[in-house]
Amino acid sequence: VVILVEPPLAEDQITQASSAPSRRPPPPPATPEGAGSPSAMELQRVAEVLLKASVPAEKAALIAAQLTGSSVEESHRVVAVVGGAGPVTEGPGDGVNTASCTLHLVHMGIHVGTEQIAAALVAIGAPSGNIGVGESHRGERIGFVRYPSPKVASDARALINVSNIILGSNRPVLANWARR
Repeated sequence: VVILVEPPLAEDQITQASSAPSRRPPPPPATPEGAGSPSAMELQRVAEVLLKASVPAEKAALIAAQLTGSSVEESHRVVAVVGGAGPVTEGPGDGVNTASCTLHLVHMGIHVGTEQIAAALVAIGAPSGNIGVGESHRGERIGFVRYPSPKVASDARALINVSNIILGSNRPVLANWARR
């Protein structure tokens, strides 16, 4: 068994050792921010992964901004585009609870999609808003419609509930407030 013991470094050798270049690869050359830049592509990939993992868009934008070092505004824009909503032009204002702007729709048929809901809302004169469709814990088809303000959501709720919309079910669609 051979044990090698090195003598301690002198004071000037310590400063030289600490200022020696690290073995990390050099950073990539700086490129302007744009559609083809590595950071924009990275932001898009992060947004896709987060949205695919069912992270809410608001949280996905903040997480993507933190992970990529991009601005929050830019990450919100990219998350909206990646999520299929297009550029965000209007939404609940600052301090507005999104549940107060979102309607929960029930009593829909199993084959009802966002297009049918949008067409039914337009037919009764209600704005279509941002529509999502899913299944409840009981396997029933449910929908969510998010509006830009509580006032618009309240007006749409009243129109839906008095219009007796039938969408693939025996009962009329009922709109109520979403919980969150």
